[in-house]
Amino acid sequence: MKTCECYWPFIIFTIWRVTPVAGFKSFSETELTHMKQFREFMVKFNKTYESKAEEVKRFGIFKSNLKIIEKMNGDENEKAEFGVTMFSDLSDAEFEDQMLISFNETIEYQAMEEPVSKSLSSIIRRAPSSFSWTDHESYPPVESQGSCRICCVFSMVGALSIMYSVHQGRPINLSKQQLVDCNSNIVCERGGLTYPEVYRAIKNTYLATERVYPYVGTDGHPCNENNVEEGVASLSDYRNPTTESAILTALRNGPLPSRVVGSYLRQYTGNVLTNCPNQRGTHGVVIVGYGEEEGVPYYLVRNSWGSNYGILGGHAKIKRGTCATHEVVYKLTMKIKGEGCCG
Repeated sequence: MKTCECYWPFIIFTIWRVTPVAGFKSFSETELTHMKQFREFMVKFNKTYESKAEEVKRFGIFKSNLKIIEKMNGDENEKAEFGVTMFSDLSDAEFEDQMLISFNETIEYQAMEEPVSKSLSSIIRRAPSSFSWTDHESYPPVESQGSCRICCVFSMVGALSIMYSVHQGRPINLSKQQLVDCNSNIVCERGGLTYPEVYRAIKNTYLATERVYPYVGTDGHPCNENNVEEGVASLSDYRNPTTESAILTALRNGPLPSRVVGSYLRQYTGNVLTNCPNQRGTHGVVIVGYGEEEGVPYYLVRNSWGSNYGILGGHAKIKRGTCATHEVVYKLTMKIKGEGCCG
């Protein structure tokens, strides 16, 4: 990498001109292609680095990730497409440290009553072959958690935001920063936050809207009690559907916070993920829909990596029962200030 650093000004120049200059080292067509891809990546995701040395380091990691992407796209058992994402300049260790969590918890199941088999078969026959909350005109846009490791907060508040938006008839995201500022155990660096903890934090208050209490992506700020007073929605209960049929039934009544194997979604760009292993979940998402594509039944999940990620402005399709999607799922009951429970 020392040689690359020495010629880095030339590398940047050749990306835009792609013409040789006398006296400088020549580069292979592959290297020039990688340089061009890296510059496009920097522009698309607004990437800047503190020094040329850091930029060269990130370029090296970027090239390594291109090889991983190529390998994943060559997997005959995988139908999804993989490509350059906002995480393509991070090493595996950096991505895990910045974006994933451990879920070190004993799952506090609250079983959801399931219909008897006769009723269930009737429900399945009547159920649409596909369903998505994203089709609702009041569906709120996907937001980014940034480098604050609170995917559980984004997942549970995201689900509540969808429910509240549908109830109000317009897209409204609820505040995540309120939970960070007003709960000492919800911090960006912890990386071991649990859904039950987030549920209890929400249940003990009413969340203000994102407009009233906006997200800044850092912790250590004092709780803004005046903004908290403008809270509008909360949670009163949750249940855990434990079978696919129960999940599909619950999903048609509301979005469902869940878990996935976050590392496998890192380079995802489209189609249905079919070969994600059923390892322990490391990232919180919201199941917002289901369907079937080329014979593969899938869940549509809402991520917290911004609207530039994946498909449909921040979503991914995952084959049902893979990628830890059935590990633990939450069906939420919403309560609205002054109105009581309605979800």
